[in-house]
Amino acid sequence: MKKRRICWILFIGAVTLISFSCGADSGPNEWGKNQRVTLDLLKDFDVLEKATLTRVIDAVKPKWDSYFISGWHRPERDLRWAQGYKSAIMFEAAQTQDLIMETECRSVKLKGAEKQKVQIFLNSKHIETLYLEPRFQVCKVSLPKKKIHIGKNILTFEYDKTERPSDLSDTRDKRLLSAAFKSFKFFHSRQKESGFSRPLLQKKSGEVLHFPGNAFISYLKASGSEKLIVKISHLPKNIKACLKIDSGDHSQNLVFKKAGFHSIQLKKRAGPFTKLAFYLERQRKIPVSLQDFVIWSEIKILEPFKETKTAFKLQNLEQNLRSQELDMVYVVMDAFHAKHSSLYGYQRNTTPFLQKIGEQNIVFQNFYANSPYTLASTGTLFTSRYPHEHGLVEKDTKINPELPKLQKILSEHGISSFLITGQPWFSKGWGLSKGFTQLFFNPYQLIIQEALTSIYSHHQKEDQKFIYIHLHPPHAPYLPPPQYQVFPTPKNISFNPTPQNFRKIENNEIPPTDELLDYIESMYDANVLYADSLAKSIYNFFEQRGLLDQTVMIFTSDHGEASRMQHGKLGHNTTLFQEMVHIPFVMVFPEKWGWRCINPQVPASVVDAPATILDVFGISEDFGFRGKTLLPYILMPKQTSGLVFLENLSGTRQQKGIIGHRYKFISTKDKEMLFDLWTDSSEKTNLLYEMPSASGYFRQILRTYARDKVFQSQKMDLETIDKETRERLKSLGYIK
Repeated sequence: MKKRRICWILFIGAVTLISFSCGADSGPNEWGKNQRVTLDLLKDFDVLEKATLTRVIDAVKPKWDSYFISGWHRPERDLRWAQGYKSAIMFEAAQTQDLIMETECRSVKLKGAEKQKVQIFLNSKHIETLYLEPRFQVCKVSLPKKKIHIGKNILTFEYDKTERPSDLSDTRDKRLLSAAFKSFKFFHSRQKESGFSRPLLQKKSGEVLHFPGNAFISYLKASGSEKLIVKISHLPKNIKACLKIDSGDHSQNLVFKKAGFHSIQLKKRAGPFTKLAFYLERQRKIPVSLQDFVIWSEIKILEPFKETKTAFKLQNLEQNLRSQELDMVYVVMDAFHAKHSSLYGYQRNTTPFLQKIGEQNIVFQNFYANSPYTLASTGTLFTSRYPHEHGLVEKDTKINPELPKLQKILSEHGISSFLITGQPWFSKGWGLSKGFTQLFFNPYQLIIQEALTSIYSHHQKEDQKFIYIHLHPPHAPYLPPPQYQVFPTPKNISFNPTPQNFRKIENNEIPPTDELLDYIESMYDANVLYADSLAKSIYNFFEQRGLLDQTVMIFTSDHGEASRMQHGKLGHNTTLFQEMVHIPFVMVFPEKWGWRCINPQVPASVVDAPATILDVFGISEDFGFRGKTLLPYILMPKQTSGLVFLENLSGTRQQKGIIGHRYKFISTKDKEMLFDLWTDSSEKTNLLYEMPSASGYFRQILRTYARDKVFQSQKMDLETIDKETRERLKSLGYIK
């Protein structure tokens, strides 16, 4: 055994020397003409999906839990029960070869001498039917290669009977059981194991050394105009280098028979996502050789480069902005879910002011908070970095002091910045208020009008200004002045809509009756109406003083709010579902610009706001921002190609997500979810396994964010916060 291991190590070292001495040239010159590289698979090899054949899935050991994807109870001492009428497992394959699945299983004890009928489906296609008895037996199932996917595969078991143990014997076990399993084993039906079939993928000097027995997979959204360019530097006669192109409705298998350059036009398919799976197969009639490997030197996706008139218009726009010397007012209404605004189609007239100005100006339809709570979201607003980079993720952390902050950048360019708020997170300690020219802070009463009057009384009208106003409503408690409580509420409800009471509802300490949820929702809507009136008073200040011609205004929020136990939660800070991240974003430019009734469709988010603000001020330097300016999308409102990254790192949560124009992907510590927001805006139907290429595409995107350097948050002592701020945080339910 030791001698074999030494030989293997020497072999790998020799192959590495041989393989990577082959340089990859740049390819034909004509590829660069009117073409641009949209994806370099070898450069981004670390984010691609890798697959090897799953040999064994142990039903008992916890390390295999992720393979049991639905319809299973927790493992017991030597088995795992399937529950209900349907269960499913996941396994991986690295070749399109016939497989055998062997499992040791039994049915639940049924009344009489009945057998359990089990229908088995591979990737939704029926392959076999078993009949199980209430004793363990070994069953073998053939998995045909035509139905096997390179990468992840789903085996689904459908049962015709279930039983509760409590119905058959003297036990309290009321679980609805169908069958029990000990293990699942997978092996090739014909192929004998070779001494050199050990899975191996190795990248070095921009090339990838690829041995049989494994595969690598990339996903993309193909428009039909893309071209796939492949260069193979080493391809022995004993090996077939294969590519499977799968778009859901159609698949195509290609075999590269010779080394060198290859060009494949990717055709337009019905499915929006395309899977590219690269794998190897051996020629069975040729003996195994030490040279049985392939070297991939280049794999790129190219698409035509199209020049548009927008670039010229944008250049003119930037020149105009530099000459205008505009002011900007950025108004945040805390905890405002866009779908509770009549501007975004809500049935109640909660935002008459926003609806009026929105219909005449610019409304981004798909705008999101990158995090579902104030600290992380505002940290993103001031740095254009995600929470794992700026570090403001907990109530006892500080913002990364090394990052360039929006207010400091503005100051360095001669633009004064002002903060008006009563939000306690802007107190000293967290670092959010640092860098502003002047602060107007009062947690107990509204000081907006007084602060604005002071700013324009003590600063020249010609001096450029950035004014950030952070309003508390519609954030809980939902207790607006009586004149805003105009929406119907159930009678005889005695409930204080505070964050503390919301937690009691979530924990079933207070029953979440329909009447109570109606009351909470109506009070939230009343608070939205109150926030809308405050936004109107800000607008009126500038209108009455003739300042609108020199001012750009933005009305938005820092995060959303769950007001009806959507997904079992109230308030915010707990999930990445739409109610907690979809927020309004309304831009109001001076009337002379002529931008009216524009509704950009591109997915955008808070991380894009800093670049947009700097663009308005005519500041074009590169500050390493994660976000992009949104001004081009005002000129291209129908543009929909964009992705938004979501993140919630508070407490023990490790939630991440990606939102596109139609689909949304969420990954948590123990679950993945994919939703079609066009047909399922409430996010109730998980399409994760129904749309495997879409799921793979979003996983691949998420892995690109895993490359980022994570900032180790600086801790602060909450005991050092002044008493007034601590009491305010307690009243809002943030600390105990």
